Amino acid sequence: MDGLNILKLIMGVCLMAVAGLAFSIWRDRFRAVKDEERAQFLMYNWAGGVWLFAVFALCGGCYFLLEPLLGQ
Repeated sequence: MDGLNILKLIMGVCLMAVAGLAFSIWRDRFRAVKDEERAQFLMYNWAGGVWLFAVFALCGGCYFLLEPLLGQ
């Protein structure tokens, strides 16, 4: 493995860890909100949009983690 592939592996692991952390923060705050306030939470609160960031970080992490391993 060359330096670029090692960097991609490290970035993949970091992105997946960030995604897990972001999703756990979002899940805790989402469960704390009452049912009738959840739509407003998802649209107008900064923590409401974190789930979208977590999905993109998880997908990017999977790509950067698996691409060097399966690409060669």
